Amino acid sequence: MSRNAFTARYSYSVRIILTVFRLETRHLGERMDSPLGYYDKILAAIAASLGGGALAGVITAYGFRVGLLVGALIATTFVYDAMFRHPPRPAPSQRATTAAIVWHAFLGTLLLTVFL
Repeated sequence: MSRNAFTARYSYSVRIILTVFRLETRHLGERMDSPLGYYDKILAAIAASLGGGALAGVITAYGFRVGLLVGALIATTFVYDAMFRHPPRPAPSQRATTAAIVWHAFLGTLLLTVFL
């Protein structure tokens, strides 16, 4: 799958999730109404989705690991948005690419432990 097709496919779902969490996609040079910056909101959304997934796993019959997996999948959309759609620097560095690969390896490991 080409990069443009990947971006087009997931940009709509990322936009929906950002709207649900009331995160507006703004560029760094624009003025913000909130004292929290864009990346502060992204970090809060990642923590909220992981915490919410863990809490949902505890209070539902699905189990903690499945709830945490769902929270991690939701958090991945925020990581994707912050690192690749609106990066804090012009282009992702090798370090950012490595961090994304490590994150997805963690998700793959979590998927394997849940379903095996």
